[in-house]
Order: sequence, then C-alpha cells, then structure tokens
Amino acid sequence: MWPFANFIGILAQRKVDANTIQRPKPVQSGSVAWGPLSLSGFDAMHRGDAFYLLLASLTWYFTWPNKADTGTLSARWIAPILVRNLAFEIGLYELWHQLLYGVWANNATRKHKYNEDDPYKAGSSMAWRERFWTINGFIWSTVYECLVIYLWGSNTLPVCDGELTPAYFGLGRGCRIPDIPSISEAPFLSGWFLLMFPLTTQWRGVHFFFCHRMMHPWWHRSNGLSNGDIGAFLYRHVHSLHHKSYNPGPWSSLCMHPVEHLVYFSCFLICCVVPAHPLHLMVNKFHTDISALPGHDGYGPPGADDVGHYLHHAHFECNYGFSFPNYLDKAFGTYQDGTKYQKNK
Repeated sequence: MWPFANFIGILAQRKVDANTIQRPKPVQSGSVAWGPLSLSGFDAMHRGDAFYLLLASLTWYFTWPNKADTGTLSARWIAPILVRNLAFEIGLYELWHQLLYGVWANNATRKHKYNEDDPYKAGSSMAWRERFWTINGFIWSTVYECLVIYLWGSNTLPVCDGELTPAYFGLGRGCRIPDIPSISEAPFLSGWFLLMFPLTTQWRGVHFFFCHRMMHPWWHRSNGLSNGDIGAFLYRHVHSLHHKSYNPGPWSSLCMHPVEHLVYFSCFLICCVVPAHPLHLMVNKFHTDISALPGHDGYGPPGADDVGHYLHHAHFECNYGFSFPNYLDKAFGTYQDGTKYQKNK
C-alpha cells in the first residue's frame, strides 16, 4: 500500500545493480476500471484510503482545535493548523523528492524513471519554482480547511460533533462517530457516517476530472474567449503554469496558479452540503493534498507507477482524471494507454 510498500521497495532497489534494471515503458493497461460500478474500479479507487484515514484520525485526535475557539477567525487556532500542515506536508514531499531525485537517489533508483532526463539537474531552478507554488497550495488547503471548521464552530452550519439524529438531514449537518446505541437509534445516519468515507474519494475523482478538463482547451488550443473557449483561455493564463513540469517530479504535484488552487481545493466544500464529521473533512484534505504526490513522481514500480498522469504531463490532451480508476476518461473518450506515443525502434 502506498506509500509504505513503495518506500521499502525504493530502499531495496538501491542495492541492485543498475545494469540489470530495464527502464519501464510508460504504457498502462487498456482495461476499463469503472470506479464504484465494478469491484476492480472500487478497489483501485479506495486501496490507498487507509493511509489517508490513518492521517485523518491522528490529526483529528491530536490536533483538532477546541470548538470554543473556532467560532471566530483567530490566529489562536488557525496558526497551529497552518504549522501542522506545512511541517508534515513539506516533510513528506521533500522526503519523496530526496529518495527519487535528490541525495538518496542513485543510478539503480533512477533506472525506474519513465523519462531518463532529470528535471532537477544541477543549475536548474525547476525544483525551487515547484516548491514555491506547491507550498502555496498547502496554504490554500489550510484556508479551505479552516473555513469549514469556522462554519461549523460559528454554527453557521450545524455543529460537526452534534448528536446523531434521523430527524434532520439538512445542509452541512454534522455527525459524531456512532457508538453502539446510536447505531440502533439512528441506523440511517450511522450508515451515512461510514458511507461518507468512500463517497469522499469518489467525489474527489469526479470533482478533479471536471475541474481539470475545464482548464484545458475545449476545442483547440489556439482559441480564446472570443471563440467561447474558456478552457483554452484558462490553460493559457492559469493551468499552463502546472504544465511547465512536462517531466514531473514530486514537487510538481501542487505547482499551480493561485486560481487553479482556488478551484482544486474547492472539493472541501462538500462538507458544507452533506452531513460530515471532521474525519470526513480530513480524509478529503489529505487525499487532495497528498494523492497528487504519487501522481507526479514520474516513476514506475517501486515508485507510484501512475502512468496515466505521467502521459498527461508528457502529451497534455489526454487522461484528465484519476488513472485508477479511469472510468471518466473512458466515458469521455480522453483515455490514452500510451501505445500511440511509442517510438519505432
């Protein structure tokens, strides 16, 4: 399970003779993974959720702010959240960068990279540019997280730790972790509490696909607003910053224009529309913040092996959604497995 199995695999590869390793081809299976509509798609979508749930649980248990403080926007509770997010996420991203591209990488490790060119070679400013914009992304993520917490804490939305009750399913209704009595007393909302975990990451997949597709040309990249092509305009002035990382690495993940950060992290606002617990918010947050990392590391196994998104960065007009599952790209005809880009011998 990412990232633990990958971390162990990368360390093990460091002892292997680089001459015995064959560079992976950026080609993925052409099979359809139909998301929640098939067992394979459901498994592909949620296999890594345990990691995000673990982080969410630890964060909620040890660092969740006092509700009495969150009714007002105050540095007293916002600053610790910002420090927590920056410390953990910068540390994780930099660790992965150093393992694959930095001081802990060696020739055996690098032979697992899809593109043998090093985007972070000596003298390149790419890493620092990407770090700057990705850390901006961590700050945007914190803004959205604190906004939802404030709406709960100020009772603008019903409180997130209120009693489970079957009588009201209203907008943003909060819920607590169900105990045995509440499961029998309110089976509907108790079931909803559990169902919200897979629904959160399914929502993430749908939200990401349409937000991402919106920022690519709808018809042709030479179009502009005068042609009604909002996507071409957004690509030229917003999303192209992300695509400067055509040979991506870990820090490419959230290297985005602030307008794209504003759209990308808006998936947190689902907690303002349906009943949600802080655990649901934090699973959403860590999935949004961190799942981009394996999607951009540029490596085959034991790296994250996200061929689909690597192909998107290399060739632009394909694979707009999650690679696992790929049902939205299949449905909209934008899926590419990589075979059409292979060069003849």
